[in-house]
Amino acid sequence: MILNLIPFPNSESGSGDENNIAHNGDIIRYQSIFDNIKEGICVLDKNRVILDVNRTICEMLDFSEDQLIGKKIEDIVSIDFHREIVDYLSKMDGMRDNRNIEYTKSDNQTICVEVNATKIAGSKKDYIVLVSRDISERRKLQEELIQAQKMEALGTMASGIAHDFSNVLTSILGYADFMLLDEKISEDKDLSSHMNCVLKAAEEGKNLIDRLMQFSRKNGGERRVINLNNEIEEAFMMLEHSVVAGIRIIFNLYPHDIIIKMDKSALHQMLFNLVFNACDALESEGKIVITTRIEKILGDNSKELPIKPGRYAVLSVMDNGPGIPQQLQSRVFDPFFTTKKEGHGTGLGLSTIYRQLRAIGGNIELKSEPKKGSEFILYFPIIDE
Repeated sequence: MILNLIPFPNSESGSGDENNIAHNGDIIRYQSIFDNIKEGICVLDKNRVILDVNRTICEMLDFSEDQLIGKKIEDIVSIDFHREIVDYLSKMDGMRDNRNIEYTKSDNQTICVEVNATKIAGSKKDYIVLVSRDISERRKLQEELIQAQKMEALGTMASGIAHDFSNVLTSILGYADFMLLDEKISEDKDLSSHMNCVLKAAEEGKNLIDRLMQFSRKNGGERRVINLNNEIEEAFMMLEHSVVAGIRIIFNLYPHDIIIKMDKSALHQMLFNLVFNACDALESEGKIVITTRIEKILGDNSKELPIKPGRYAVLSVMDNGPGIPQQLQSRVFDPFFTTKKEGHGTGLGLSTIYRQLRAIGGNIELKSEPKKGSEFILYFPIIDE
């Protein structure tokens, strides 16, 4: 116990036994404070070897006291921050400024912490007290805010571009249709073929503009009270013939009505996007499982999922494809980001789903492991009948 190395003044009066009792009482009180502080504490020597730890840092990292004592501090710091922590703790001269680094837990997961180091004098030598505060939740909220601001800015930009470009395409489509009515052009096979190519290209551009306009909507479209299960079944009637024969779609729908308030066409488009993405991942064979359920989000759950506590309708679309690499998962909801081959995707599908769900107080999350497939989970606030 490193607190034994810190000198406590002996009383000038009283017997030696009384002084020892008082001294031991001080040790016990300080050890209790040390262990119950909400911040994690490591006491280091000048070589950065851990001499003592409090209970909080053990719980934070899921290591026992014995597992931590004797390690160097960089042994529990993520490799990307080794140089930073060594530089930070070198040439200690009193209290240092706060730094943000990452620790590696016993399960190899990382957590973001804010650390502050202070040099203290012990009874025989000097020590470094490193105080660590878990700021993972703060970092997550900051990332959520940055994402929301980015989506807002892109939505505004997309709306302006889409509006102006739509006017251009409308003119192209109008003039192309008008020219095809001309007998001289319609009778010329090559020329009429070229004009039809112009029409087709303009129509594809119009479809892209429609998707940009959908992405830019802040309110998620015209919201109406609908039954989630019924809408899924209706949407499937439209897309079942578009799914290749080797891919099976399995439904596991909640046995009772699930009432939400959502734009019907937006919901259908969400399902189309997710199913077609799953089909692209599966290529020619595999299975897609579509599940609905009701889930109650508690206050603790909302730390993991940034939505208000309450009852939510959950729509899950899961495939048994190759999965999405870990390094790409944080980017899948970014506008214009796609893992598809060039010309096979705009990168607006998932970002539009994210934006529309956030607009109604819902959310979307991804769970994926290599060779085990991917699952997209959508949360819709439930409307009580």
